[in-house]
Amino acid sequence: MGTALAMVIGVGQGARLGACQAASCSLVFFDTTRNASRRFCDLSCQNRAKASAYRARRRT
Repeated sequence: MGTALAMVIGVGQGARLGACQAASCSLVFFDTTRNASRRFCDLSCQNRAKASAYRARRRT
């Protein structure tokens, strides 16, 4: 794992590393999307965050 991280940083792809933006997640991921717009490490984190935002909007 450490070797892979060193290789990513060594070839100039360090900007593609990102931290999950879900409130209860602290994972780091490598963004493989075309425009580098990934925000969550996994679909489960994304679903939880979006469902929570939806419920918060419905309450107001």
